[in-house]
Amino acid sequence: MNKTFKVILSRSEDQLFTYSCLALSLCYVALVLHLPVTFLPLAQHDDGWFISKAASIFSGEWFGSYNQNTLIKGGAYPLFLAVNRLIGLPITLSQALLFCGAVMFIGYACRRLGLNWILALICVALIMFQPALFPVRITRENIYSSLMLISLASFIFQTTSV
Repeated sequence: MNKTFKVILSRSEDQLFTYSCLALSLCYVALVLHLPVTFLPLAQHDDGWFISKAASIFSGEWFGSYNQNTLIKGGAYPLFLAVNRLIGLPITLSQALLFCGAVMFIGYACRRLGLNWILALICVALIMFQPALFPVRITRENIYSSLMLISLASFIFQTTSV
């Protein structure tokens, strides 16, 4: 097979992979937006803490006054919530879009490792529709799986050559 034909075939496979990932992402977002989300504002060390710290960040007070609960959790999720408030999207949509982007990034990393586009798409679908990763509460676990996938894909891109 000549080199030009391989390049054309490779481009069409990449386009097929991209469009298929986008279709899976659309299905995932539609599913997640229709899931019930539990919010426990009285859980002072979980949901309520994230919301109150996000409100403090949004008002320019960083984490608010310093006390024994200031550093009980990491600051990434309250920062995500504060940025999400600036953007104005529903929190479930923002989390779903971040997760879809992370899963697509890991799919492209699998392609870069030389995995067939169909197998990479199967990996994307299996990760994306893993029921344990569906957001059902307003907690930090909703973005940490996305951040882990982004870190892993970044590592793969960094260590592989084109």
